Amino acid sequence: MLYYLRFSIFTISIAMITNNKPVIFISILLVLNILASLLQSLIIKTEINKPITYEYQIVSPLDFTFESSMNSEGESGWQATDCRRARDSVTDKMSYECIMIRKKQ
Repeated sequence: MLYYLRFSIFTISIAMITNNKPVIFISILLVLNILASLLQSLIIKTEINKPITYEYQIVSPLDFTFESSMNSEGESGWQATDCRRARDSVTDKMSYECIMIRKKQ
């Protein structure tokens, strides 16, 4: 959008120069072209410097459902950063504890 705006302003500026229109209109158009350039650079800088935020969760899939559980989490955008074997002290069942991460939505 801004590229089109800048090109249009530049084209109008050239057309007015060639038709010998008053200098005040040319000056206004050049100022508008400069403002469009500044606005474009400001928008680009804001998008580049925007910090990426993440969210985390801990999941504990059982041994026999590990693969399907991790695939299900992956389909939701989660990625395992670390997993370890763990034993539930109450039920004495073995499972994994996995720390999951994804970009905040």
